[in-house]
This record gives sequence, C-alpha cells and structure tokens, in this order.
Amino acid sequence: MNLNEVKAERNDVFVAAEALLAKARAKNQDLKGADLAQYNGLVASLKTLDAQIEQLSKHGAAAQSHTATPVGVARDTDGNRLPIFGKGQSIEAHMRQEDRKHPTARRTRLTIAETICEATAHAADDLDLRGIALFTVSGYTAKQLSKYHPSAPIFALSRIEATVNRLSLLWGTTPIPCGMLQTAEEMVDAAEELLAKGGYVRPREVIAIVAGTRTKSGSTNFMRLHVMGDNSQGAVRNAAASEETTSQASISLRRRSLSRRVAPDKESASRSQI
Repeated sequence: MNLNEVKAERNDVFVAAEALLAKARAKNQDLKGADLAQYNGLVASLKTLDAQIEQLSKHGAAAQSHTATPVGVARDTDGNRLPIFGKGQSIEAHMRQEDRKHPTARRTRLTIAETICEATAHAADDLDLRGIALFTVSGYTAKQLSKYHPSAPIFALSRIEATVNRLSLLWGTTPIPCGMLQTAEEMVDAAEELLAKGGYVRPREVIAIVAGTRTKSGSTNFMRLHVMGDNSQGAVRNAAASEETTSQASISLRRRSLSRRVAPDKESASRSQI
C-alpha cells in the first residue's frame, strides 16, 4: 500500500475506535467484554499503521530529496553561490517550475493553531525538547500536533474527561487530566507541576507549552519554551523579597517606637533642671 492508502486505513480504524468510545459514553459505562477487546485491537492497529506511515513518509522524503539534489553550483552577478538543480536550473527557476506544477500548493494557508503546531514540531527537533505540554478542550490541537510526529513526547492536558479518553488514540500522545485554568501563568505552573509529578521531565530540562489564552475550544494562540524549575525559583525569590520587605518594615516601626519613647524622657529631664 502507498502512503495515502495507509492513511485512509488509519482513519477508518480511528473512526471505529471513536464509535466504540461513543457507544460506551452513551450507556454511561466503561468499555468491557468484547467491546474492550475490540478497542484494544484497534489501538494496536493504530500503532502499527502509525509506524507504517512514518516509514513511508521517510521514504517519500528521501526520494523527494534525491530528485531535488543540486547537481552543480553557479554564481550570480554578485558572486553568490547558487545551486543548480539540473538542466541549468537555478533554485529560483526550480521554485517557479514547482509553482507551475502545483499552483495551489503555495496558496495554502495554515490556521493559527496549525502554524503553532508546526513551529512546535520544528522546535522539538532543533532544541531537543524533553516534552510538549499541550492544553486542549476538544483535542483538535493535539491531533494537529500529533500528525507532525515531533521527536519530543506530547503531554495533552485537558479538563474534559471524554477528551482525555480520546487523546490516548493519538500518535505519541500521553493524556493527563487537569483542572480549569484561566491565565497563561497558571497553565505554565500546572504543566511544570504535573510533568514533574509524573516523572516525565527533570529540573532544568526545556519543554514547550502550547495553549490558548481564551477558555473556549479552538483558541490555541501561543507557544512558550520553558525551562523546568524557573517558575518555582521565581516563587522562592518573590517569597524571599517579601520576607525581606516585611523585616525592613518591622525594623523601621521599632525605630520609630524607640524615638517616641526617648523624646518624652529628654523633655522631662530639661524641665527638672529648670
């Protein structure tokens, strides 16, 4: 089978697994018996198909890379080196030819969520990220990120139980339940706490945090690179600064109190001398 056929088969298996989960939710009960066995079989099939997709994608990328390998080097009028792609083509001519072959390819526009997911997947490769903490309501953003097969594991955090159950079907994704979070800082704190508590990452390791600043579904709009432990160290520094401020205020009050006590004593002594 080619890559498209494998992807189509994976989609059918995913839909079948979704149907089993929906059936169990409708009855308000967990999967069991034959349904559970079928579900486990579908999950195993998904993992196998994911491996096939990854292998076929690598072969396709290698073939594409081979056909676009420069066969020589030329120089422009400024003396800059330009690769030659065959039949005297420069890279600009090659790109124009590709545009003519695929006129709609370069007009495709990604959504904000898709752009963030693609950037996160590239960051995982370039920065050797130890994990990607992704906050999601519907699971859509996690699905978008999973299709890029990033080198770092995906930790999908959601407050919706049905979404958490669904996320286990995605490639390279570990679902983690979490509470309701309002601000970006709360999400960073929660991601750091949950990943450290689960033993997924260690202090000073770098993770990416993907989330939305609005509470509704489909609002993913930011990606942040975070060093584990930075927030907790900041909290310690803030506590120390607060304690120091309180101590200084206490010393100042004591000095004022002593000065008030000394003033009447001096006044009474001068009166007695008169």
